[in-house]
Amino acid sequence: FDFDGLGDSILDRIINLQVIGTGIRGPLELIPANICRLKGVKHLNLSNNQIRVASFNFTPLCSSELESLDL
Repeated sequence: FDFDGLGDSILDRIINLQVIGTGIRGPLELIPANICRLKGVKHLNLSNNQIRVASFNFTPLCSSELESLDL
């Protein structure tokens, strides 16, 4: 994800994020570490991607608001 151009005031308002691939050909192979910049995200849908190993930088502490994670 390229969040570099977005300030924290914008990122803090994102509560739902979907990066959904088609079939098993989605763009993601792991959960990017910068996902932790989304401190208010409640629902994260990364289904139909190629994620096999979650990034160790993504922990439940990363987003204390996270209610659902779809892989």
